[in-house]
Amino acid sequence: MNKIQFVIGEKGWIIEAIAKQWMKRLKEVCGEANVCCTYGRPVEGSEIYFHFIYLHALPVAGARNIVYVTHVDYFFKGLVLLKLAKLGVEFVTMSFQTKSLLENFLPGAAVHCISPKSIHFDHESVPEADPLTFGLFFRLYPDKRKKNALVESLISKIKSSPAGVKLIIYGAGFEYYLKDKNTTNIIYDDSSFSSVRYREYLQQCDYVLYFGMDEGAISVLDSACLSVPVLATRQGYHLDIDLPKGSMLFSSGLEVLRAVEFLVDSMRRTKVYHDPAVLLDSMPSIPKYRYVWLLVAFVMPFKANPFRAKDDWLVSPMQLWRGVLRRLISLGNKHSEYASR
Repeated sequence: MNKIQFVIGEKGWIIEAIAKQWMKRLKEVCGEANVCCTYGRPVEGSEIYFHFIYLHALPVAGARNIVYVTHVDYFFKGLVLLKLAKLGVEFVTMSFQTKSLLENFLPGAAVHCISPKSIHFDHESVPEADPLTFGLFFRLYPDKRKKNALVESLISKIKSSPAGVKLIIYGAGFEYYLKDKNTTNIIYDDSSFSSVRYREYLQQCDYVLYFGMDEGAISVLDSACLSVPVLATRQGYHLDIDLPKGSMLFSSGLEVLRAVEFLVDSMRRTKVYHDPAVLLDSMPSIPKYRYVWLLVAFVMPFKANPFRAKDDWLVSPMQLWRGVLRRLISLGNKHSEYASR
């Protein structure tokens, strides 16, 4: 059985809580006696090291080293990762966004992603999310005043969405955009108007949508009466009425569509491994692409990085200069020690 050691930066840190969560799980898999913890510097003697302190990680030669990486907001942090990658270290991120960033900076490096679980509440006890339902309540006209192209994009988005996302259309003129009158997650009702059915549909919605710029939609007024939130355009009497909590007005119909897309994407369920035990079965990293990484390092500050800090241009040169000074001092001390012998 592998001897596993967790190396944690400091006590009381939020990352410490995640590390202890992992320790608890790996003790269940590997046994209490095979998992230990140390703070600051690793202690030799283990086969696998989980370093929850990536800026100051000290890989142990001859062992497998897995480094936990949070957001890389400064260029000098990227250089730290480059140095670790050259030593054959593996990386674990808490998001696929950071995983993609590391793979972009360090092509060929071993990068895993373990999505974090709540450190305060039992994940398994949380009920499944309720369906997310949108509603369109108007008629489409040949002059396209209701922004037909955006309606078509919305329908396409809903059709490709998870099962928990639904769209209710109560109106006419949508046949061109719907091959099937009723699909799995779209209800289309173009029957004669009924105020009873209209109310029922409205009250099933989490959001009522409107893309047009023709001074206002009656469905927005009706939604406000029933306390159903709306995502609509900032125009006409939409600006004059009290809208329900959760409503938002946008400067264009396209922005309304983008808001819907963000909401839908937040419900997507990807194949996320919450169990750190899967890392025990993964393949260790083999140092490679070293020269490619060195070249990439020069363009790293110019590549897209969603986490990059605004003062990176100031902080990173200072950190690099401090590193150079420390290196020069270290070399000077070694030289003095050698000369004194």
